[in-house]
Amino acid sequence: MVEVQQALGMDVLEYEEKVEKQVLNPLVHILKEEFPSIAKQKKQLKQVGLDLDAAKTRWRNYQANPNQNTKVDVYREELEEAESKLDQAR
Repeated sequence: MVEVQQALGMDVLEYEEKVEKQVLNPLVHILKEEFPSIAKQKKQLKQVGLDLDAAKTRWRNYQANPNQNTKVDVYREELEEAESKLDQAR
């Protein structure tokens, strides 16, 4: 009976070591090393998306009221630049 309990204890210990080595250590690495970079890129992508939305809104407002005293090329270039930045960020 004691031998069976010792064998089960050793099996549990080996299992826990394998889980730590194969699962927990890689997760800790991701959280410490890669997550900050991913979070930064996500924030940048969100900002670029917001910039694109703002440029689209200005462009649509201009198209709705073309008689405004504005420069069409400025809005068009702004929209194209925002789209380009979004593509690069992806």
